[in-house]
Amino acid sequence: MHPELHHIDLDSLVRMHQSAAFRLQAALLGGATWQEVQDQRELVTELSIAIQKRRTLNGSPADMPGRTRGGGEHSPADREP
Repeated sequence: MHPELHHIDLDSLVRMHQSAAFRLQAALLGGATWQEVQDQRELVTELSIAIQKRRTLNGSPADMPGRTRGGGEHSPADREP
């Protein structure tokens, strides 16, 4: 992760990601090649990683919506008899 992203608050990171993803999508829909948008793709990826790291640091990944223990597996106690 770029060091400067480490100091940006989560809400700002999310807004930056949304903006970068929109610009990437617009460029691709406008006919840009995958290679032409490489820098933009890398920015979207870096922002995604920064957001995920920030969310993980702010709380347990198990507490995030859509996440389960053990990478999607349930514990034996969760299974129906």
